[in-house]
Amino acid sequence: APPGKPVIVKVSGWWELEQGILAPTASPLARLARRALQKASAVQAISQRIAAELIRQRFDRARIVALPNAVDTRRFAPRPYREPVDATLHAIFVGRLVREKGLSTLLEAWAAAFGSSATMRLRLIGGGSLEAELRERAQALGIGAAVDFLGHREDIQDLIHASDIGVLPSVIEGLSNTLLECMACGLPVIASRISGSEDFVAPGRNGWLFPAGDVAALAACLREAAGMSATRRREIGFEARQTVLANASLDSVVDRLIALYRGAAPSSIALPVSALAFRS
Repeated sequence: APPGKPVIVKVSGWWELEQGILAPTASPLARLARRALQKASAVQAISQRIAAELIRQRFDRARIVALPNAVDTRRFAPRPYREPVDATLHAIFVGRLVREKGLSTLLEAWAAAFGSSATMRLRLIGGGSLEAELRERAQALGIGAAVDFLGHREDIQDLIHASDIGVLPSVIEGLSNTLLECMACGLPVIASRISGSEDFVAPGRNGWLFPAGDVAALAACLREAAGMSATRRREIGFEARQTVLANASLDSVVDRLIALYRGAAPSSIALPVSALAFRS
């Protein structure tokens, strides 16, 4: 980089720490790249867990910025409230249909929580290599009629608006944009307790957390969410949006990034990495 120009590095996924150039088993070339990253003016960690891992890997604490992904809270905003036309409750997952998203756990938990109930529907938005396998699994669990595989869609905010609960059962993430978009739309979310999700979801306040891969715990969260009144779910969804507005709105995150590129010290524009500070 030209002398005097800030260099900002973003660690955008937990995968990078497990299998990329920051992995413990990284190749000699990757370790050389890691040493170059350590000389950056600032390193953006999109979750507290990533920030802590960077510190463990001897990145300079003073250069680490705990700064999440951003979401356009004007595009992803709550819809005006409308009375439901029936008693059907819709849950939504948005993402790739791949192993790391934990969708087998979701299907098993759905079957355990609701069986073949006609008033509970699960929408899976996205495509991926596991689609055929997941369809077969849903049929084997007796919930094939309750699970809608809707494929790739462009109208994500409309689908979120037409749902009552967001679900993210991933086993690995950095910080899911889908999680932030659902929360910004005022949707209560059920998420696995992993990097990123654990920073934004506060159980009992704006959603539910469960241990990744724990079918029984996820089923319990689903039953609790479904058993609430629509009014209570809206209250939880309101808190979810407030959390995103306070910590991950596009304007707020971009303003802090601009400050970094203008030479501000990382410690002056970010929350401390020693606490779950993304929660409002």
